[in-house]
Amino acid sequence: LAECHQFKDRAVNLGCRSEKISIARSGLDLSSFPYCAPLPLGPGPVRLIGIGRLTARKGFHTLIKTLPMLEKAGIDATLSLIGDGEEKQGLIDLANTLGVEGRLHLLGAMSHAQIAQELGQHHIFVGPSEVSPAGGMDGPLNTLKEAMAVGVPVCATDHGGIPDLVKDGITGALAREADVEDLCDTLQRLIGAHAQWPAFARAARKLIEDEFETENVTSRLETVYHKVLNT
Repeated sequence: LAECHQFKDRAVNLGCRSEKISIARSGLDLSSFPYCAPLPLGPGPVRLIGIGRLTARKGFHTLIKTLPMLEKAGIDATLSLIGDGEEKQGLIDLANTLGVEGRLHLLGAMSHAQIAQELGQHHIFVGPSEVSPAGGMDGPLNTLKEAMAVGVPVCATDHGGIPDLVKDGITGALAREADVEDLCDTLQRLIGAHAQWPAFARAARKLIEDEFETENVTSRLETVYHKVLNT
């Protein structure tokens, strides 16, 4: 069982037989994530949010580097990060070095209820994951699935299992991983397409319902088990 197509392809490249590998999603109970229309842009900054452990693999250092670039492009943006981890002080130091410490808000660890409330107060969820120094990769991010489920427009990187979730120009915007300039350009593109946010959000919600809703995931997993038992 592989959680995403990227992981299946890696297994095949290592010599596993493709016909013996099935995609098994991690399900999401959508009753806990009601859909709301995206927060419209208005007076004040574009409010970006990222959620996850503060580690190199989450790519938050790359995301912070986009803040002065966005400012130079005439976009007033702030970034809230929910989570804790060993990179926290490094991210603070980076923001200070770049002169964007006033635009970065480290909110620490939060409960699911608090996270849901914060998501509703932000314009764009950003998932800038990248391969870690040790070679680690992310599957389809649970935090990204949750943001898509509740109607927050998403921008993420072409990394690991993320392309199974984010279809560029359909369910969100996709940037090259570990590429500050491309991530900044992709954010600008998504911000400029704010009239399309409702369409992106509806398509994202439908994808989550079809591919990641718990009952659908369980049903497909049972099918795999029955196939194996009858082989």
